[in-house]
Amino acid sequence: MPKKGYKQTKEHIKKVTASKKGRKHSKKTKAKMRKNHRSKRGYTPPMLGKKVSEKTKRKIGEANQGENNGIWKGNKVKYDALHAWIKRHKPKPEFCEECKKNKPYDLANISGKYKRDVNDFQWLCRSCHMKDDGRLKKLHKNKRWKACERCREVVRKRYKRNKEKK
Repeated sequence: MPKKGYKQTKEHIKKVTASKKGRKHSKKTKAKMRKNHRSKRGYTPPMLGKKVSEKTKRKIGEANQGENNGIWKGNKVKYDALHAWIKRHKPKPEFCEECKKNKPYDLANISGKYKRDVNDFQWLCRSCHMKDDGRLKKLHKNKRWKACERCREVVRKRYKRNKEKK
């Protein structure tokens, strides 16, 4: 092994190359070299190349659920992730929990504080959700919208364009 910082001559390099030419490594040596190279490349997963039964996979999955998961955020979760979690844990009823008539589409927060509590959310139809949030009143106040006189549904006014102003 050359010393650190010692520059070998071209003649010496040619001699070493010639002496190693035609050399064949044994299978045992090749296996050692492969193992050594793998560890230098970076992290090697411990289960790489091993077959795992479905039972073991299930156990590993259950062990990494909830707070044991590496990317678990607890109560610091954002809006979309919290809604996804609630959708998985609160079953969707057949009808709206408020009016008991329409099919529910929205998950509505009851308290206004977004916490990881299934009982703090309810499944509502769109109109009940908008009434609870106060968005329906804002929609009626907007000049472009009005309630239909026959069916009392919110309908958008149609404005005629002035063709002269182009």
